[in-house]
Amino acid sequence: MTETQVLVINADLPDINHPLAIGTEPDLAKLIYTKRQSGEWQYPVRRSPT
Repeated sequence: MTETQVLVINADLPDINHPLAIGTEPDLAKLIYTKRQSGEWQYPVRRSPT
């Protein structure tokens, strides 16, 4: 099984050329949770397959 690379982008200002983060799904789920809980990413985010 291969891991899918995923982009995290700002859902309000989507720009796939400047993602917030790139990585695998499990790692990014943890990153998104941490950034949202700390208030660093106060805007909605979206995961998109690369």
